[in-house]
This record gives sequence, C-alpha cells and structure tokens, in this order.
Amino acid sequence: MDSAQLYTIVVSITNISRLILQYSHSRYRSRCVEQCDAMQAALLEDIEQSNSQLLATVTHHLDTVVCRFWAWETSTDWWDRIVMQLWHDEQNFQMHKATFQELCDELSPALKHSNTKMRAALTVEKQVAKAL
Repeated sequence: MDSAQLYTIVVSITNISRLILQYSHSRYRSRCVEQCDAMQAALLEDIEQSNSQLLATVTHHLDTVVCRFWAWETSTDWWDRIVMQLWHDEQNFQMHKATFQELCDELSPALKHSNTKMRAALTVEKQVAKAL
C-alpha cells in the first residue's frame, strides 16, 4: 500500500470514529433530556401534591376560626317594641306611620338585602329610619 491509500484509510476511520462519537453523544444527550423531563415531571407532580396538601391544611385551619366579634348578635327589642308598635302621629321621624310605610314600600326594591353568614341584613324600615 502506498502512502496515499494509507492516508485515505486513516481519514475514513477517523471520520467514521467521529460519526460514531457524535451519534453516541446525541443518544446520551437524548437519554439525559428524557431523564431530565421525567425528573421535572415527577418534581412538578410532587410540588402539586405538596401544594394541595398545604391548601387543605390551610383551609382546614380557616374553617375552624371562630367568628366572635363581627357575628355579635344585637337586640332589636327597642326597634320592634318602641318604635314600630308605639308610633304616635308624627312622633317618630316627623311623619305618620302610614307615610313611613309607603316610603319603605317605594324604596324596598332598591334597599332590600339578603342575610349572610356573618349577620342578618338590616330591614328596609331600619335603613330608611337611619337615613331620616
């Protein structure tokens, strides 16, 4: 064999070796990427599970909070007995009881509220009385 043929064989072997190394390296990288993707997916799943456990714990503690101050029940005895039953002409709010009731009936659609867990809604009559 002459030197030109040997040179061609060595270059061919070098090129084939380089191709084999590149192929091996790309396979290794693709396996690493797959493993990284799998690890990342597992990590995200663990984080989601931890977050849901944390949320459940926090929600449990929030449900057990006792509402003491803002749920204080007040007496409506004064309003029910004194104002509404013992109403003499123009004694309360400078108007007759019938006029007051008509005013409340007119404003009722705009002022009527529903009760909440925290407190009972003010009646339309009480809201009108406060405004007067």
